[in-house]
Amino acid sequence: MKIRPEIQIKLSKIDKSMELTRTIVLLVMFCLTVFVYLKSPGIIPSHFDASGKPDGFSDKSVIFILLFLGILIYFGFNQLLKLPQLFNFPVSITKENAERQYELTIRMIRVLTLAILIIFTLIILMTYLTIIGISDRLGTWFLPVALCIIGLPLIATLTQSLKKNNT
Repeated sequence: MKIRPEIQIKLSKIDKSMELTRTIVLLVMFCLTVFVYLKSPGIIPSHFDASGKPDGFSDKSVIFILLFLGILIYFGFNQLLKLPQLFNFPVSITKENAERQYELTIRMIRVLTLAILIIFTLIILMTYLTIIGISDRLGTWFLPVALCIIGLPLIATLTQSLKKNNT
């Protein structure tokens, strides 16, 4: 394996804002999870089909699985952000393009972490709204929106990464 340059990437204002936003969403997710757990009956929807209708039910403690996964993703990705030279890239990394490629990839991981936390928070919220009868499903909008907020940052980063002036 070719040794890639190790560069300390400085946080831009956008990156700092994204860090703060990710932290706030994780805290909201934590508070919402505890609230839903305390206000829920013993059995809650635990799985939704492709149209968003609940098709599986479990003990209310399963609501903590999404919180645990969110925390794991948040802290795990934070550790990965410190080692961008280990990532896979669609172009060869050189001294000339390393900083730009690392910045793009680090920002993408921040955006994806935020997207995942938002999706998990929405699932927890929609589960609660289903429990209390305000809704009877996640909604047909949920799956396409979730796929877009995960897929679009990947496509945008790949496109930017492959531009001639970045290689």
